[in-house]
This record gives sequence, structure tokens and C-alpha cells, in this order.
Amino acid sequence: MTTVTLLFAASHLFQPSTNITELDWISSFVSPVTSKQMENAAIRQGPRAYDVPRFRKPLNFYYRISSPEPPKVSKVPTRLQKRTNSIASTASSSNRRSNDRPPFRVSTYCGMAFLNCPRDVITSNDVLNFVLHHFKFFRSVKEFHSTICKNLKDKTGKFDRVVNAGEQFGNMNTYTLKPGADPKTWLTTRDRYYMEHIDTRGKEFYDRIFIGDVGLPRQLFYSVIGRKFPNLAGPENSALFYHLVSMKMNPWNQKLLFREFKDTEHSGNEPKFIESQYLRYDGRSMREQKKWDSNGAGIPFYRDAKSFLDKIEKYYQLQKTCKARELDNWTTPSSDDVAKILEIII
Repeated sequence: MTTVTLLFAASHLFQPSTNITELDWISSFVSPVTSKQMENAAIRQGPRAYDVPRFRKPLNFYYRISSPEPPKVSKVPTRLQKRTNSIASTASSSNRRSNDRPPFRVSTYCGMAFLNCPRDVITSNDVLNFVLHHFKFFRSVKEFHSTICKNLKDKTGKFDRVVNAGEQFGNMNTYTLKPGADPKTWLTTRDRYYMEHIDTRGKEFYDRIFIGDVGLPRQLFYSVIGRKFPNLAGPENSALFYHLVSMKMNPWNQKLLFREFKDTEHSGNEPKFIESQYLRYDGRSMREQKKWDSNGAGIPFYRDAKSFLDKIEKYYQLQKTCKARELDNWTTPSSDDVAKILEIII
């Protein structure tokens, strides 16, 4: 490029004025200059020259006027913004944190579920059922199941895969704790503070978890409803599910009776259930009207489940009373007893 052409281009980019700085800068193009000299000249011009596309630099480039500190730029670098958005949108990420999320590591959730499993091995479905049942935060988290699987499969982690655990597990991988591993020792100071001061269920609830006194959630509810509609997971809807089953009704066709519980965690007063056999459930049959197995007499029920769910604490207490009396149908108490706590005339 000739000197005349370069001077012509510069004169169109920057209109000459009486400002001596601008005149000096433009006249400096009369003689050949290096790229470094052009950059220094642009810096001296401040924002006016910096806004010209040919002088733009990456976001970490800044001009100086009188302050040695760079100006505060609110714009987030594109690469960092994409990374932030990715973390926020990928709710299954174990690194995601929010004010509502319990502080436990994924391995700790796996350990909790294992301690409450009546079997010697556990599956990723067992862990997912447990987490959805007891921690409402994860009912809105997508792809958390894959995070659980990755944690269990991690060879450097705290679980070992069990080979040939039995046909009852189908294609599901099974895992057990590594020798000498104790999930309670995995708790951090932050975890303990959360259990004692933040979670409304209190330290007593977690004490029960770490001695295996809470148990795993009943499996059929999570096979039919809970894992397909995580927003409906939890002990309240699980209890409702089994009473629909006891009435020989297909809960899949009664999903409008279930309610989302978003405001608070459950009380932790649900009785412990023991299902030693792993459930291999044919998902295709959930859409069919079928004769469901029942542990007890049918419960009088109406189209509105509000009364049942509102008085769920009384229902838990009734179950515990029936269990203490060693009744076979304690998981679905008699129609007369349930009618009394729901104040239904039969």
C-alpha cells in the first residue's frame, strides 16, 4: 500500500480536526510504520480509535487513559459464558450448586441408599429412587441418573461392581461398598451443619439413615410413576399409589390424583418398608388395566385425593400402629381405620 493510499484511508476513518493529537497521529502515517506503532497510536487515541474494527483486540485488551487499572467490563467472555450456561442447564452435573441443593456428594447419596438396602448389592435405580424420595431438589434435576451411574462405575470411587449378582437384576449393573468403606465418614463439616441446622427433618432423620432404619422406597411406585414423573416422587404420593393399587385401580390412569410437593421436604415419619427382592417390572403393562396385587383390604377412595394427602401424617401413624400390632396388612390398613382418620363416612 502506497503512502498516498494509506493517508487517504486514514483520513476517511478519522475526520481531521483541530485536535493536535489526532493531527499528529494521522501525519505519522506519512512514513512507513510497524504494527506495534499503529497499536500504540490507537491506544493513545482512546475509545474513538479502539472502536474502529481494525484496532479491536480480544476482551482482555484495554486502553489506558490516566488510570493504570483496566476499566470494569460487565460483559462476560463468550467462552466463559458458554461454560456457565452449560453448567446451569446441565442439572445432572455433580458440581452444580444452589441455595436449595443439599451439600452431599453423589457418592454420599449412593452410600445412604446402600446402608438402607436390604440386599448385599445395590443398583443405580435403587439410588435414584432413594434420592427422589427424600430430596425434593432432585425432582427437577434432569439426567441425574447418569451422574449416579458414573459415580458407581468409577473404579477409583467407593463402590465395586458385583459380577453375576443374579438373574433377578436383569441387565442392571449391581454394586457393593468397597471393603472398609463407611459412608458416615464421608460427611464433611458442611454436610453435618446442613443436617443439624438447615434440613427441617433434623439430625435424628439422618441418624436413622446412617444406621439403615429408613429403608429404600417401595419399588413399584417408582417403576410406574416416580422415575417417569420425578416431580411426583416422594413418600406422600407413594402412599397414595399403593392405596389405589389396594383398590384394584391402575394408578397410571389416576395420575391427576397425585400432587407435587415443592415447598418443604417430607417429615421423615414414613414407616420403613422392606422389599428384599429386586423388582423387574415390565413397563409396557403399566398402561393396561390389570389386577394389581394388594397387601390388604381396599380403601374407600373418592376422586379427590386432597383429604388423604393432607392427613398423610395420621396415615403414617396408622401404618406404624398396625405394624406394631403385627397385622399382615399394615402397609394398607383396613378401610374402617382409614375412614376414621380421613373422616369419611362409609
